Amino acid sequence: MAAKNATYVVDARAVTELEPLKALLGRGDVTKLVHNASFERSVLGRYGIEVAAIIDTLEVSRERHGRAAVGGHSLSAVCVRELGRALDKSEQVSDWTRRPLTGDQLTYAALDAEVLLELAPRLGLNPALTSRSCVRITT
Repeated sequence: MAAKNATYVVDARAVTELEPLKALLGRGDVTKLVHNASFERSVLGRYGIEVAAIIDTLEVSRERHGRAAVGGHSLSAVCVRELGRALDKSEQVSDWTRRPLTGDQLTYAALDAEVLLELAPRLGLNPALTSRSCVRITT
């Protein structure tokens, strides 16, 4: 999760008490930027976590550029198109079942969360979304 002044990586497989996370993600007064919300909801749903007040940047990108946009609408493609920079996605295919997570995996997860705060204004979203009232989640 990333907010304006802090980023937190929460390993739901390693943490035994998820109630605080459930409470935060279920709040309707805290907007969550999510890329590919249907995937995130399915993963988090396995832990009984529901996410409210989502803005899905995948859907925003599709609305702005059309479903058949050159390069597609993956987070990597959206970053190239909107920010002019590529994300290193090599850790995406690493072994996320092994514990502890590696430093590279933690860095990857944090960046994957932080980049949506940069993308929000480029996608025409309200600048207030980069305030403390918004978090970006990634699983």
